[in-house]
Amino acid sequence: MRYLITFSCYGAHLHGDEKGSVDRKHHRFGSPSLDVDPVWTNRERQSLQDAPYLLDDDARRAIVLNALQRVCEHRKSTLLAAHVRTTHVHVVVESGEEPEKIMIAFKAYASRDLNLVESREKRWTRHGSTRWLLSDEQVQRAIGYVVDEQGSPMAVYRAESEARSLTVAALKNLSDEQVQKAIGYVVDEQGPPMAVYRAEGEARSLTVAALKNLSDEQVQRAIGYVVDEQGPPMAVDRAEDEARSLTVAALKTKCGDWRREGKTVVFTNGCYDILHPGHIRLLEAARSMGDILILALNTDASVQRMKGPQRPLISENDRAQLAARLQAVDTVILFDEDTPRELIAAILPDILVKGADWNHFVAGREEVEAAGGRVETIALEPGFSTTNLVSSILNR
Repeated sequence: MRYLITFSCYGAHLHGDEKGSVDRKHHRFGSPSLDVDPVWTNRERQSLQDAPYLLDDDARRAIVLNALQRVCEHRKSTLLAAHVRTTHVHVVVESGEEPEKIMIAFKAYASRDLNLVESREKRWTRHGSTRWLLSDEQVQRAIGYVVDEQGSPMAVYRAESEARSLTVAALKNLSDEQVQKAIGYVVDEQGPPMAVYRAEGEARSLTVAALKNLSDEQVQRAIGYVVDEQGPPMAVDRAEDEARSLTVAALKTKCGDWRREGKTVVFTNGCYDILHPGHIRLLEAARSMGDILILALNTDASVQRMKGPQRPLISENDRAQLAARLQAVDTVILFDEDTPRELIAAILPDILVKGADWNHFVAGREEVEAAGGRVETIALEPGFSTTNLVSSILNR
């Protein structure tokens, strides 16, 4: 797939300023910018946790452009165009990965390279814009916008081959769905028929071969449609491993909905084998930092790898049910890996919370901070530890 990715420098664009701005409720293409509001702008300026950051010299912009190229080389993606400006970065890229993951890598590589010449905690705003480009025409428009419509050129890249128009080879790569839409447009949407031809085989439906070319996200949507959106369940089967993936996909959708409502998403994780007051107080403290608290629980297999074959004492399903009934917790999700890094990278919470005993290592820190979020550690409640509780019970 091909994407137009845009992300901004930290503090460079504030809501209500005279440059024009959007928010989560007013961001659709073509919609007007928010009204100038000096009070809002000043309030945001005062809430900044670091000074505004600008790519205000050629050296910095060149470092960022080089980082974009290295990300694409490392991830076997194709950089089609890029323009590093003083306050923001535009990229047109072709990749098999989701655009959010590519954007995180762009920010992380650029920050790491810039750290070699300057020390800085925050450089980028949280998240950014990730627009899917579904046709060659859209790609060409995006490249023209990035390269030619940003004012005086700064650090610019354009792939030589991207002067191309829509070719027969490109047409061959259209999906069955795109073919059907094109045929429908040609045959059925031109008013009263005149000289018309449609190949008999083109009444076809989406074939198995076409299904194999669907992206993981499209597969998940299809599974959700088949299993969850058909009314009361009748005869239903879903592959076991697809249940967990679909849960992650559903959580990503929920996170998007929450952010559009202006809510702050907080994330924490752990085994939570025997629930004790220390757990409750940590969860309440985490929940107080935002509007939504996601608790990720290690599966039974994950707990066993970390703590040995005698743990957990309570199964993953029972632990999830207990946690879901806590007032501080809004959503519970299971993860099977040793750390929740992949899950965190997928949903990109605004705030990542861990107990202070994990100050030395917080899985997902790099991804969250690269996306403009922050990491918080909370002091543990003295005298409470699941491991110590288990030992105490066994020794009585």
